[in-house]
Amino acid sequence: MLENIEIPETLEDAVGILADQPGAGILAGGTIAVAVLKAGGLKVQTLVDLSRLPIAGINTDGARISIGAMTLLSDLLENDALAFMHEAVRCMASPTIRNSATIGGNLIIGGDLGVCLLALQSELVVAGAEGVRRIPIDEYYTAGLRAGEILTAMEFDAPDRATWRHCKVMRKKAASYAVLSIAAVVPLNGSIVERPRIALGALAPTPVRARRCEGMLDGKPLDPEVVNAAATEALADIEPVDDAFASAWYRRRVLPVYLSRTLLADNE
Repeated sequence: MLENIEIPETLEDAVGILADQPGAGILAGGTIAVAVLKAGGLKVQTLVDLSRLPIAGINTDGARISIGAMTLLSDLLENDALAFMHEAVRCMASPTIRNSATIGGNLIIGGDLGVCLLALQSELVVAGAEGVRRIPIDEYYTAGLRAGEILTAMEFDAPDRATWRHCKVMRKKAASYAVLSIAAVVPLNGSIVERPRIALGALAPTPVRARRCEGMLDGKPLDPEVVNAAATEALADIEPVDDAFASAWYRRRVLPVYLSRTLLADNE
């Protein structure tokens, strides 16, 4: 049962509380945590509210972009340097939720933003009792955060807008959970693909890279024959399940189609 809410004003204080109370939970935007708490599903005695910590904001100086974990999803839509991502963000929940939900919270709960961050090869900045460390997002999806750590920021190199691809398939036109989602960075040298990065969502327990598809595309022309064959290879990298939005069979059936369309979208 929840007995206490701590609202630290420094990162050091927040880390200290988590170290002193190992079972404490973390509250960011609260769009999920509050609902779970009201339903009686959050079994913690203490919540650490991060709302007063100075870990919000977007820094776009130079080619490297840094976004604080407490930055709101809606704030991403106000930044021109993130224009390549705006379509993806608009597919994430309703405007009301985007005005409350944080990017850190969205990543931690397995939201849609993680697919984009994986394709961007993001680096996560986390703080804990042992100090600050940086971890590749691939490592986060493999091992998670250590006990008592707080996600403070995400960093990535801004892609050339012409290389960015995104698609989210939903049962409804907007603000719905994904049947599947795709984010990709597809650099070209002339017509030849160079080291593509393709991330898939809602097709495994966490977002995954389509490594086999990437390998088949690398060094090849971005044409329908090559892309269609590579898209089929992506089936080897997924572990879909049945849920309320689609069956595993359906997800496997349509992934190659949507992946081919997405990769070829700006090349036809």
